[in-house]
Amino acid sequence: MDRRPNISTFRHYYYKWRALRNVPFRKKFFVGFDLDGNTFWEFYSDLNPGRMRRLVELRRSIPSYVDYKMPPQWNQWLRAVRPDPPTMEELMAEEQRLNTLSRRVAAADARWKSIPLRNAAEPAQPVTAGPPEAKPVEAPARAETTKDVHGSLGGQFEHEEWRSKPVRR
Repeated sequence: MDRRPNISTFRHYYYKWRALRNVPFRKKFFVGFDLDGNTFWEFYSDLNPGRMRRLVELRRSIPSYVDYKMPPQWNQWLRAVRPDPPTMEELMAEEQRLNTLSRRVAAADARWKSIPLRNAAEPAQPVTAGPPEAKPVEAPARAETTKDVHGSLGGQFEHEEWRSKPVRR
């Protein structure tokens, strides 16, 4: 499944020309595009000429940028987490991985839904360690301990109310 953006030959050569870095007086350079056809650019800022700024130009205008799902590889490049832009092969491999993952998740959900749920009114079956005819082992009753928790006080400890004294400053 090849999802490369459908770009005309003219536009392809236009982007190649815009990607050239040795053209005089050019401040904005084409870096690449994603599977949706959005273009990614680097440019020199007048405020900080030593550092390249990065931006994306969306193919279609969208009403809300919050809902837009940008590929994580391009997001990392935009935030300067990765130095090199992602390749088209890397983007297509990631999309294939996500498709495989979603199919596996759907299959796992179908398996879980096929397992019948136990009715809440049904009593739970006790877990036994032996063969099915063995009776479940009951836990021995706990004996009350009379051990003194405050051993050094001999059981004569009484809790008193404690209040801090005001501090003079």
